[in-house]
Amino acid sequence: MLRLKMNAKNKKAKMCKGKIITMDERKMYEGRDEIDLVALMLSVAHKYRQIIAAALIGALLLGGLKIAKSFLSKRTVETASVDEVQTQIADADKEYEQELIKYYTEKSEYDKAVNEYTDQLRQIQIDQKKAEADIQNLNQYAEKSVLINLNPDCVYTENVELSVSNDYKIIPEMGYQDPDYIVPLLDSYVKILSGHGTMNAIAGQIGIEERYLEELVEISADTGAHALSISVISDSMERSKAIMEALLTRQENVKETVEQAIGTHEVKQLTSFSGVTVQDSVRDTQSAFRVELAGLEKNKDALQDAYDLAMQNLETEKRNLAVLKFPEKSSGIGSVVKYAVLGAILGIVVVMGCATVRFISGGKASSAGELCRYSGVPVLGRLAGEATQKQKGLDAWLNKLERRPNGGENEETIRLIAALVRNLEPDAETVLLTGDLPAEQMQALCGKLQASPGMSGKKVTASACVLSSAQAVEQVVASDVVLLVADCTRTCIVDFQMQSDRIQKLGKKVLGCVVFE
Repeated sequence: MLRLKMNAKNKKAKMCKGKIITMDERKMYEGRDEIDLVALMLSVAHKYRQIIAAALIGALLLGGLKIAKSFLSKRTVETASVDEVQTQIADADKEYEQELIKYYTEKSEYDKAVNEYTDQLRQIQIDQKKAEADIQNLNQYAEKSVLINLNPDCVYTENVELSVSNDYKIIPEMGYQDPDYIVPLLDSYVKILSGHGTMNAIAGQIGIEERYLEELVEISADTGAHALSISVISDSMERSKAIMEALLTRQENVKETVEQAIGTHEVKQLTSFSGVTVQDSVRDTQSAFRVELAGLEKNKDALQDAYDLAMQNLETEKRNLAVLKFPEKSSGIGSVVKYAVLGAILGIVVVMGCATVRFISGGKASSAGELCRYSGVPVLGRLAGEATQKQKGLDAWLNKLERRPNGGENEETIRLIAALVRNLEPDAETVLLTGDLPAEQMQALCGKLQASPGMSGKKVTASACVLSSAQAVEQVVASDVVLLVADCTRTCIVDFQMQSDRIQKLGKKVLGCVVFE
């Protein structure tokens, strides 16, 4: 929490009339030496009604003064002296210079906006050309791709599963075993058969481009089963068979090369399938292609909308620039609006300054936490005061920022206070509430606390402030438990501290305090 330490010149604590204190107590309590900046800002914010009223009054006063001054100057211009006329002319020249500065500033802003929108249009045109090129490439791909033009419910499919085996054996009595090279064999066949050399050669034989052939062929290896799977799909049985035969021929041709590089092995055909199948993967690929193409079309439309908006903004800025007029020299002396704004600012400053001075010099606790921090008296409960419960709108929102109680939990808080008193002082029979609050407020709190179930078997009474009432002193001496009651709207921290110490000097312990916020 932000706090500001102060060298307080006014070290004398404010004492309410009728309060009896000793010289030692007066020396002990001499105001706060620091303030809570957050509490100060919120306290000033609560004066928003006065701030608004002061701003309106200041604006009306200075604005009206300016109007009256202008009116009187027109009435007396004919009888004015030469010096007075020259002074008015000098003031008019200054105002004209300000109008010139405003004109050139606005012109510079319009020119800057025109240049920005021009650059934006240029960039959008570049993006549009790129989007059109991407769409054209996709359309060309769709025309030539066999996969995109397949019927997913009628796909001519060729599947072959090859078994790859070697003479590898595990010798039980040997501690070291030679590595099994079946996995490198399978990987080599996958890489060779799906590689550029194989695909390019087969594409030339079939009569399609390599990129479109790669979409029709899937080659995978199952290392656990020592199997190599080859799958081919196409738009005709003849083409799918031709591709499969070319792949199998390629596999036979590279077998010797693979054996030389890795090791001897055998390749046998386990299963084969040739027929028409339904391929959901083909349908998914086609759907993804259509989504991509639709996204590009949507992006193209969005770029066109952005181009139209930028063009519209450019035309608007050009029109604004065209209607911007060079200021003509005027004989006016000032601006009523300027004086009204100045009056509003002065009104706001005066009210905020007064609120700040009152907060600093008042010596009142802004919250229960601050009261506890300065006095050392624990807080047993925080209750919403009558004024706080009636506040609504912005005041209620500010109270929420300050985490003040809103009155909805007052009854539960009173039960909490009663429970704390019962558990902290179980043998106490009489409980005294004392503080500098009005008697009606003290009696109301006393009645609610007495009616709480936690106070059964105990007597709760209320008294005036021990600093100003002899009867209160007698009641303190006669009681078993003393609770201090404070109200943030009226209780001074110094007075609260003195009440606490006065009670302790009387031989009684202050169990805690109840604070109205």
